[in-house]
Amino acid sequence: MTHDFLDLDAVGQRQLVQSGQISEAELLDATLARVERMNAAYNFLASTDCAAARDRVRGAPADGGLPRLGLLMKDVVPALGLRLELGSRLFAGQVSNDRTPYTDALNAAGWVPFGKTTVSELGLLGSTETVLHGQTLNPWNVQHSAGGSSGGAAVAVACRAVPVAHGTDGGGSIRIPASLSGVFGLKPSRGRTHRSAVMATPLAPLLSDHCLSISVRDSASFLAATEIRGSDGPLAPVGFIAEPHRRRLRIGVYDRTLMGEGPEREVAASFVRGVRLLEDLGHDVEEVHAPPANGEQISDTFFTLAGAVVAGLESMVGQPLTDAVIEPFTLDLLDWYRSRPQHATRDALAGVETIATQILSLVQRYDVLMSPTVPIVPPKLGFLAPDLPFQTAIDRMQTIAGYTSIHNLAGLPAASVPLYRSDSGMPTGLHFTADVGQEGSLLGLAYQLEEACPWADRRPTEPA
Repeated sequence: MTHDFLDLDAVGQRQLVQSGQISEAELLDATLARVERMNAAYNFLASTDCAAARDRVRGAPADGGLPRLGLLMKDVVPALGLRLELGSRLFAGQVSNDRTPYTDALNAAGWVPFGKTTVSELGLLGSTETVLHGQTLNPWNVQHSAGGSSGGAAVAVACRAVPVAHGTDGGGSIRIPASLSGVFGLKPSRGRTHRSAVMATPLAPLLSDHCLSISVRDSASFLAATEIRGSDGPLAPVGFIAEPHRRRLRIGVYDRTLMGEGPEREVAASFVRGVRLLEDLGHDVEEVHAPPANGEQISDTFFTLAGAVVAGLESMVGQPLTDAVIEPFTLDLLDWYRSRPQHATRDALAGVETIATQILSLVQRYDVLMSPTVPIVPPKLGFLAPDLPFQTAIDRMQTIAGYTSIHNLAGLPAASVPLYRSDSGMPTGLHFTADVGQEGSLLGLAYQLEEACPWADRRPTEPA
């Protein structure tokens, strides 16, 4: 058998193992070899422990009997025995000794974490370029950014090193790199999945864990494995959504960002094609105004809470943070946060609910809303480098997260779907959101879009 099985999605790979055509160990070894080869070209790995993963797969069968597959985790969450560096020299070489309900759920579903993917420092910037690990390269054009902060995860999936990789999203950190790298990326509702963090932080209300994937069904399977079930869950379970929904949806569409900016020409062209596709699929499509929210207020809220996190880290390590261990943007953010009023964090947390109502008033009038995911085509490396002047970086973050950030404050599920390409062949994703708890509607529609405009066979040219 050739290694063509590595081109299957995770569900397909599991089916091969269940049918006896390949063993778990053979599949893992082939995966690790491909990951090593692709990483040499695109730099998406922060660390690995392949020996431990091989030991687990060659050990006793997993509980539940599900075939075990290797998994890359984003390097901002703990996974027992793997490094937890958060893209920062401050934590270089740190190994996690913690288990979390989230990784327990992944283990129970047959996932075997074997490495961590690169992130922007502390997950703060929308491009994955760090002093610790260098630049993560977009496989569609290595001169361009893959986005962030889940940039390493997006690249690992885009270049087909793995079919699925874990990610987190606090303002677009799954959906932005999914769009820029041409993969599917879903952010679940607030409270949908098990807890992945050991400690709570001021950003916790904005964060969601999930994955980036080639196929919609891998994302649906991953969600079914990690969602909270039973009386502990704040939302009714989604379960495994396995096929398209055929009902007609009422879909509101808009193309202005929260900053009032329109998309670049090539993104606008993809948006128009997406509107026509929805109409061809029989949905009722209506042009609407962008959510009535103040983009600068949303940006201020996010970076105030992020600044509080950095200040908390400084207190935790017990000494001033310096440029010997922290990047310029992070230090600038800390200085900016210190200049804020004493009650800034409290006010930012209080403002989350106010901002949430501004989009809920719109989304609850429709089954789904659609916009571009990112208003620009994938930018060149350096567009969001950590050594930019602070206000330049903030302005560019407001642009790149102009569609995505409000959904985190409102706790809404949202997805970037990789339907189209720019004239130069770079990915341009379209963004879909629904009311809290309605992941099933998004996945059902995503299956429809995947069926009507398949993307799995579109892939970057493999490195020599």
